[in-house]
Amino acid sequence: MSVQNTPTKLSQYLPWLLTIGLCALTIFASLPMLRWVEPTNIAMLFLLVVLGVSFWWGRGAGVLSAFLMVAGFDFFFVEPHLSFAVSDAQYLITFVVMLVVAIFISNLVSQLRRKQMVTEQQASQTADLYSFSKDLMRALNLNEVAQITTNFVRQHLGFSTCVLSTSADEPTRLVAVNPDIPLKMVETIAAESLYQQNTAHNEAHTEGYFEDEGQSSMYVLLQGSTRARGVLLVHAMGQKFQVMREARPILDAVASMVAIAIERLHYLNVANQHQWQMESERLRGSILAALSHDIRTPLTAMYGVADGLHWLEPKPALEVLDAADKLCEQTLQLNQMVGNLLDFSKLHAGQVRLQREWVPLDEVIGSSMRALIQPLRDVRVAVDVPEILLYLDPVLFERVLANLLDNAIKYNASTLNEKTIVIDARVQQNGSERNCLIRVINPAPHLSESQISQMFTLFERLGIERTESGTGLGLSICRTIVAAHEGQIWAENTQMNGQDALAVCVRLPVGTPPEWHEESAP
Repeated sequence: MSVQNTPTKLSQYLPWLLTIGLCALTIFASLPMLRWVEPTNIAMLFLLVVLGVSFWWGRGAGVLSAFLMVAGFDFFFVEPHLSFAVSDAQYLITFVVMLVVAIFISNLVSQLRRKQMVTEQQASQTADLYSFSKDLMRALNLNEVAQITTNFVRQHLGFSTCVLSTSADEPTRLVAVNPDIPLKMVETIAAESLYQQNTAHNEAHTEGYFEDEGQSSMYVLLQGSTRARGVLLVHAMGQKFQVMREARPILDAVASMVAIAIERLHYLNVANQHQWQMESERLRGSILAALSHDIRTPLTAMYGVADGLHWLEPKPALEVLDAADKLCEQTLQLNQMVGNLLDFSKLHAGQVRLQREWVPLDEVIGSSMRALIQPLRDVRVAVDVPEILLYLDPVLFERVLANLLDNAIKYNASTLNEKTIVIDARVQQNGSERNCLIRVINPAPHLSESQISQMFTLFERLGIERTESGTGLGLSICRTIVAAHEGQIWAENTQMNGQDALAVCVRLPVGTPPEWHEESAP
């Protein structure tokens, strides 16, 4: 598999000299045998020598030995001896047949020998490439991949190499990984050109060549299963392109294995990042759930103590009762925040499953409003919804509407003495699909598109300076619950009573409710 050096003159002519010497030795060693062995039998011995020469030194040496053995047989073993003259014409047939058989045997043996050498070379290459692939599979980073590749190509091919791969910060720019050779600017530009051609235009160019000052360079694309992963730069000092082209099949195999190794490291890194994110989300959910559970216990005790002041005899002072009312209100708000945290942790941990049933929309809205009696005491809510049944989880969807109403109360910018919120709904027909569009509208300043797109992000409060409490989880929880109901939720600017307003819209599939059958009287 390794590239051989240029042979010397002695090594070039050595097989021919050995062939001549062996033939001469065989001829002179066979002369004493004429006393006991017929010349035709000696000819068989000569054919055996031709067979050995062809096997050891190839077809050229075998053909030479065939002519030498035929000439030696005629000169030394056929009368008149020591002369190429033939007294018996029948020996001409022997010479011709012997020469043809010798040449045929020489060609046949040399072909078998060549096939054997090719097979052994291919087996050696396969074993070397298999060992190379195992080393690459054990590599833990790009530096190890580049080092293993450099060592393999230098040892088996005699070339210097450099692996150029993309970086996470600049995916279109190639960076040399653990370079074995100093790179010129023109070489880096040529490698990036080859890479960008295949990345941007999906072209079939997988190689490039460059020659400068007796140094030949080959660029082989590292083509992965999904996209190109870089370029393998190969240097050959003092050698021409033909030598590198002969090694191209091996370099293609090396480049393919390197690309697979780089791709494996990439996906391994992505998998590790996703696993780390999952573990972080799971840990965060566990912490939120634990905190929510532990905080609710003292909140319940605080609310009970504050509310119990109203039942004391004799009655406490009005200032005490007023402070108790404020404590109850703040406790309820804090309890709602803790509830949002707990819902968030459960929803993102996948612990909540929908318990769907057919329920009237107006009942769900009424339940959500009853949960906000205290915050809604100074707010006028206008409800305009049709009589319609929706297939949903009433408990979770009440939380959606309660969060939307709570946000509408907190960020209500009504210029009237009384805050106003509008809840309306209508059925939309889109082909064969029927949807219900629910809107919660409250007066609010005009929001930009970027602010609206961030509304449903975790812990996002749009940067509005407010004194109201909140964690920025309410709309994120709404989005998760609505998505679980196969619906959509978004916000948009609108008008309400001649002033700017914000509408949070929820679209849910209507479906086909079950038929109602009245029971007949007995």
